[in-house]
Amino acid sequence: MLNKLNNMVRKVLRKFLRRSYPLLFTYMCSYIVDPSNGSLSKIKRNFIELMPLCDYKRRYMKVNFSERIVEIPFVLQNIPHDKNIRILEIGCSDSPIFMHLLNLGYQVTGVSLDDCQFSHPNFKFYKKNFFDCDFKENSFDVIILLSTIEHVGLNVYGNKLIDDEGDIKLMEAAYKTLKPGGIVILTTPYGHYGVRETYRVYDEKRLNKLLASFISESCDYYKREKCLYYQPARKEEIDNIELTKGGGIQGLVCVIARK
Repeated sequence: MLNKLNNMVRKVLRKFLRRSYPLLFTYMCSYIVDPSNGSLSKIKRNFIELMPLCDYKRRYMKVNFSERIVEIPFVLQNIPHDKNIRILEIGCSDSPIFMHLLNLGYQVTGVSLDDCQFSHPNFKFYKKNFFDCDFKENSFDVIILLSTIEHVGLNVYGNKLIDDEGDIKLMEAAYKTLKPGGIVILTTPYGHYGVRETYRVYDEKRLNKLLASFISESCDYYKREKCLYYQPARKEEIDNIELTKGGGIQGLVCVIARK
């Protein structure tokens, strides 16, 4: 009930103040607005979120960069320049990557369990589980998994195929779908291995199992500093890094692997 009321108030604020509610665009801009890092009461937090122009918000508002600040440029840097290639993004509905690529002239196929509101002449979208898609073998030149693989097989995004080995099975299926010489671009949390309710954190052993069928070309590692930004890191620096108390992901790996 409270969420419905919040949404109604935000619509009114947008209409009369002609200002977008900050959290609506932060995912695309690669940062999140976090008032006081979770220490405020629920009443104060709702007040801050609903009043985009108030001084109270400026006092408590804290800007934190999400993994997208690293992942988006990493993917764009590693996409082949040939605009005739076929690209598949798995888990695209929460990703801005496919929209960037479409507007740069690429042909993209997207698969997601959630709805996708974006349309484009060069975009084909399938709202279904990747395992239910009837893609032919050797169909795509590039497969993108942007912070997606860690959720596969877990109870999240409406997934009904709960499977501890779901991530491994997806990579095996992706391998068959990829053309010979094609690449997978993958980003995922990295550190001390563990499986939470909705996502995994990978370590070297699990990552190697994930990429067993592929030829790994590069693995770039990043460490979250002071919950504010990311820095390139050596693998050894984040091998055993733990989540923060609030569950924040501290380590990230960005992978290029070839069939």
